[in-house]
Amino acid sequence: MPVTTDPALATRNAWRVLLALHMDERIGLHIHDGGAFTILAPAADLTRGRYDRLVCSVDSG
Repeated sequence: MPVTTDPALATRNAWRVLLALHMDERIGLHIHDGGAFTILAPAADLTRGRYDRLVCSVDSG
């Protein structure tokens, strides 16, 4: 299947954070070396109840 890019998603404002988890020693949550796990969704998709274009960002600290 070919990969296509939607130009409407090229800007930061086109995305919304759906879930963000950050490393927290107090509760024993470890993500790599002190980073974060973030699920992003296109804002336009959320208004339509569409969740098939979610992306995950895993960052290290």
